[in-house]
Amino acid sequence: MEAFSLINETKKSTNILITITFFLTALIIYFFIRVSLELNHKLAELSLMDELTKIPNRRFFELESSNYWKKAYLEQRSFAIAMLDLDYFKQYNDRYGHQKGDFCLKQVAQVIYKSVGQHQDFVARYGGEEFILLLRNINVTSAEERIKKVLDEIRSLGIPHEGSQISPIVTASSGVCVAIPSEIKVLDHIIAQADQNLYHAKAAGRNCVIVSHWDEKQG
Repeated sequence: MEAFSLINETKKSTNILITITFFLTALIIYFFIRVSLELNHKLAELSLMDELTKIPNRRFFELESSNYWKKAYLEQRSFAIAMLDLDYFKQYNDRYGHQKGDFCLKQVAQVIYKSVGQHQDFVARYGGEEFILLLRNINVTSAEERIKKVLDEIRSLGIPHEGSQISPIVTASSGVCVAIPSEIKVLDHIIAQADQNLYHAKAAGRNCVIVSHWDEKQG
């Protein structure tokens, strides 16, 4: 009888131990999965953000613009792509050094980010001293006004630039293309036209914006 009771107690203890072990294992697995998901989310966020300026990077822009293009195509809404480039930035780096150049980029990026955020637009660092903006549901006149405001805000930073040939402070030039989508696969043409307009803005003396409406025939 005593032996039978001992066996029962042993079984109970074993069952309790198994239950505790199962619970702890499940808990460990749960926390491992949760930490892994959070880590993957953080890594995904980091892969979409520019390390220096802390604003979206080119990859993020490509995802955002592609999604918005499809939406604008379905709703037949106009939007604009703006390319923005700091004037004589190579000379800025040559004169002040890359550390100050990086700090300048951070300041400019945050000014643009705050400015476009007021209108729920999108900006990303496209590469080097170049930024790209997505302006939603906008026409040529409004796009020009909005980008001029961005250029004004960059000038208002008053960052000294003795290496510039046009101004004692840091300035920027921009090219903008406004479009109403007519088919899914022409977003690259809009970006190319905005980039071409940026080239024209620089040829026109810099520190200005050139805006055009995209014609499907140009693609």
